[in-house]
Amino acid sequence: MPTQDKSMQRPARLLKQIEQVEKIVAESGNPEEFDAARWVDRWVEQPNPALCGQRPIRIAGYR
Repeated sequence: MPTQDKSMQRPARLLKQIEQVEKIVAESGNPEEFDAARWVDRWVEQPNPALCGQRPIRIAGYR
């Protein structure tokens, strides 16, 4: 079975999160070379102290 492009595998809620990050970075005035999708993909997988050490992807139910 061929692998799908990662963007095709993202749920709509995760795509919305990526769009929000892109907007924030663009408004900061320094969007060059910033990959919002890559940043969000890493962020949702990292344990977050504000979430009692849980990963955002688990809390938000992206998967």
